[in-house]
Amino acid sequence: MQHIDVLCVGHACYDLIFAVDHHPAPDEKARAGAFVSCGGGTAANAAMTAAALGART
Repeated sequence: MQHIDVLCVGHACYDLIFAVDHHPAPDEKARAGAFVSCGGGTAANAAMTAAALGART
């Protein structure tokens, strides 16, 4: 039987992050200057952090 130190229950998602020059006003459009995508979600982030600190997840 495999033993684990931490069990994270929750959601995992895929984040799409766009950088803009200013916060647009309601109904205003803004052009993004940069784009980054990465995995995320509270349970996924907690599991990744615990694993990076040496826990068996």
